[in-house]
Order: sequence, then structure tokens, then C-alpha cells
Amino acid sequence: MTIDQRRALIHRIANEFWNDGNVEVLIEAFAPEVVDHYAPPGLPPGRDGVVALNMAFRTAFPDLRMNVDDIIAEEDRLAWRWSVRGTHQADLMGIPPTGNAVTVHGVSVDRFEDDCIVERWLEMDMHGLLMQIGAAPAMA
Repeated sequence: MTIDQRRALIHRIANEFWNDGNVEVLIEAFAPEVVDHYAPPGLPPGRDGVVALNMAFRTAFPDLRMNVDDIIAEEDRLAWRWSVRGTHQADLMGIPPTGNAVTVHGVSVDRFEDDCIVERWLEMDMHGLLMQIGAAPAMA
């Protein structure tokens, strides 16, 4: 897979999964044994865990819209900066829906082998998300 094809795959994940809810793109994009360095405890390993975690967010924010703000790619790695907007309409990790609109920013770094993502690092403003839905105190 070329760097341009990897960039296109990231845009497909953003558009087809995050914006349209098509989980099949995750199954296609991630290797079954993918290592997700962001995965919280209790999730299944590999692609099943990636799908479960992403579906939890997609379910909690069904109107979520993702934008790919920037992509930097080199050799087998691709880093992308993203932003999402949505409304908290269903349970998220035990937090009942609030109806609050949120905007969250993050950065993902994916390592590819052949035509799949085999390793992912992710950093997102989780505290900002929790503040926006009223589950964490605002910073002074």
C-alpha cells in the first residue's frame, strides 16, 4: 500500500465509519491482531477491541462528525490530527446521556503492514470531553 493509499484509508475511516457509521471499514482497515496502545482495560485484544471502543463512542454520539485536520506520512507510519463534533445522546462508559454538544481534538499514529493498520497510538482530549458532558470539573 502506498502512502497515498494509506492517506485515503484514513479519510475512509473518518468518512465511512465516524461520519456514516459503517463498521465494515474498521474491519477492513485493521489487522485482526492490531495492537491498540490506547485501549482501556477490559476490552478484547486486537481488532475486536478497536471496533468495540470505537462503537462505544459512535453509539454515544450518533450525530458525530469527524474531520481529518492534518496527515503526515512516512514509510510505514501515518500520523493524523483530527477533530470531532457531536451530541452526547447515549451512555458513554457508564455516563448517562446529557444532550450536550461536544468538540474534541486528537492525534492518531498508525503503523501499517501490507494493507492494514497493525499498531495504533492515540491521544485525545478525554478530560475536555468529560468536562463538556459534565462528568469532570472544569479547570480553574
